[in-house]
Amino acid sequence: MWWERQANLVSDFGASGDGIANDSWALQAAIEAVAARGGGEILIPPLTFGIGTPVRFRDCVTLVGCGTPPSGAGGNPPFVGSCFKAIASMPAMFTQADLSSPLHSIGMRRCTVDAGQANGLRVNNAVLMSFVNSRFTQNFFRQGTGTGFTDKFNPRGTAWINWFSENYVEFFNVGVLWEGSDSFIHHNYISSCLSYNMIIDSTGGNQITGNQIDGCGRNNLTHTTNRNAVALLMRNTHYKSKQTRNVLTGNHFGENQANDIRIEDFSGGGTMDAGHVITGNLFHNLPGNSIHIGEGNRGGVIMGNDFSDIGDGSGCVVFNGDSSKSPGWSLGPNSFSNGDFGLKYVNVPAGTTLLGQT
Repeated sequence: MWWERQANLVSDFGASGDGIANDSWALQAAIEAVAARGGGEILIPPLTFGIGTPVRFRDCVTLVGCGTPPSGAGGNPPFVGSCFKAIASMPAMFTQADLSSPLHSIGMRRCTVDAGQANGLRVNNAVLMSFVNSRFTQNFFRQGTGTGFTDKFNPRGTAWINWFSENYVEFFNVGVLWEGSDSFIHHNYISSCLSYNMIIDSTGGNQITGNQIDGCGRNNLTHTTNRNAVALLMRNTHYKSKQTRNVLTGNHFGENQANDIRIEDFSGGGTMDAGHVITGNLFHNLPGNSIHIGEGNRGGVIMGNDFSDIGDGSGCVVFNGDSSKSPGWSLGPNSFSNGDFGLKYVNVPAGTTLLGQT
């Protein structure tokens, strides 16, 4: 087998892989050894490794499993394969020594991270790290009481170039909390988280494309329907000056309990040049508003989207509060079908460009 022919095998450092013993210390020893040699990959066999205490990443280290990746956004979950399973409650399963200083060139691919909610454990974060030039691809994050994947912000405001793609995230309170900017969030399936499937809280510049983001508020582990749940929340609580130019295109939003996309009121006071681009997305089967634009977000484009089966009549795109503080938007052309829409656009700011609708 390939995992028996490679160096940096986690079991070489004493990991049992029986899903019962605490293998955190062995995984940490492997990370330290590889980091001391300047970095590299640690290969994870198709076993279940118990995580009883937080494991700290180091620069230039990537964990590589052998799980079958999800079949694209909305595909079936990956085969468990190489699994890290929480065996105790803890703040985070994977983290780092100093969150204020980002790690460089780290990653994880084809691994399952099981945060143990189904077993009554309280794991606040499956992954909690800050990083640059890093890739997390084709992983399965599942079943936690807190957040599945947290990319912490860099307080120095450094632009981040990271990739989070083809991952499957489900059954957390928050699926993904992304505080980095200038990153690529592509072709993920994020579903059935209780409060938010995804939160973007950064200076902006993120490319969010080809994801399926659905079922927010319907976490079947808690048997709860949360009518305040939001599929994708965009806010700027950490960066009071701006959150600009996020591009959301080709995503599929469905069966979320409140808003599909909610851009919060600008918390810095006054207005800011938002410049968000929301194009080519599919919004369907939603009891609330598809897009909620908070007060003070100036300028942006919403066009080429398909809204269907939005059933409560309160409008598809809604501007909150004093809409005069949110000028400069271009709306349409968008497609509307199959629902009691009421108004397509609500509280539209004066001077908004309205292009043809279908």
